[in-house]
Amino acid sequence: MASSAAASAASASSAASAAPKRPSCDNGESRIKKKRQRIPSACSACRKRKVKCDKKRPYCTSCLKNNIIHLCNYMEPTWS
Repeated sequence: MASSAAASAASASSAASAAPKRPSCDNGESRIKKKRQRIPSACSACRKRKVKCDKKRPYCTSCLKNNIIHLCNYMEPTWS
């Protein structure tokens, strides 16, 4: 049993040393990530009520069931 324990320990140490290492980026510059500009795909009523929206157009099923189709609208992207 001692030989199998030694073999498993050796294979574990070789697997740990074979793991790829990330290059360090300590050159003094700090990178600032830009936050992604995305529009919500759910309608505004479902987002406000925090319920699942099926994203059907012109009115989602949730708004039809709750009789609030006048509140069901989707945000359009500003870049289009």
